[in-house]
Amino acid sequence: MLNGSDTIRSKRSFERECAQDGGTIDSYHSNNGIFKANDFVEELQDRNPQRIDYSGVGVHHQNGVAEGAIHIISNRARTLMVHAAIHWPKESDPGLWPFAMDYSAHLYNNTPN
Repeated sequence: MLNGSDTIRSKRSFERECAQDGGTIDSYHSNNGIFKANDFVEELQDRNPQRIDYSGVGVHHQNGVAEGAIHIISNRARTLMVHAAIHWPKESDPGLWPFAMDYSAHLYNNTPN
């Protein structure tokens, strides 16, 4: 399980990578979890300062683009699983779901819009 110092290390690493490409991080949007820890909030205030706002509990509609992509990828994976079950019922296995999700994400990321 990650703690506050692991999260801060990851944040700094992410920001270094962004800086290499000329980007800066002005704010974060997060769930409440570890991102409300005093160490993390102090890190945000000390560094630039950076702003953070939090999602409400159970709120899944705050990033429409990401939610849309997740919906498309999940539907494609489900279609792959149903297709396999229809055409190869003896070989079809629900344990292949992670592979279907991975392949669906690959298709989503590499197919022109």
